Amino acid sequence: MVKSQNNRKKILVVALVALGVVAIGVSVFAGVKYFSKDKEPLPVGGVNYDPPTDAEKKEAEEHKKELEEQTGSTSTTSPSATTDVIITYLSVGETRGYAASVVESGGTCTLTLTKESSVVTATSSAIDDVNKSTCAPIRVDSSRLSSGTWNAVLSYSSSTASGSSATQKLEVP
Repeated sequence: MVKSQNNRKKILVVALVALGVVAIGVSVFAGVKYFSKDKEPLPVGGVNYDPPTDAEKKEAEEHKKELEEQTGSTSTTSPSATTDVIITYLSVGETRGYAASVVESGGTCTLTLTKESSVVTATSSAIDDVNKSTCAPIRVDSSRLSSGTWNAVLSYSSSTASGSSATQKLEVP
């Protein structure tokens, strides 16, 4: 019976030593892998959130210089773009519209109504929308308009874009 207990103790000691060796090996492997300076390449579609390297910074600066040489300008402001302006609703009391493909607040919408030598204007501010700048409703007091046919043009202007709609006819009773 004593011999069988000694055998069990030996087996238990050998098993514990083997388990300890495996645990130490796994720990060393994980530590080396975690603290390794060599990083694996990013998977396809992965994002590198590390700060830019000196080489990447240099490449970006060279690209900026190339773009400046191509345009011949070092200005950071872009020239004013032209945009399509659409009248969506036109009546004697109210006009609505938008500047297509311009998404910004702070632009100005101007409605210009002309009839022979008479000119009536009214303005509103533009509000950024999902894919356009929408003009707040423009109201013109009907007392400013004589009866007859008026030509209506809606214009948009801002520091980055400008444009005018096609002329539409407005009948004033």
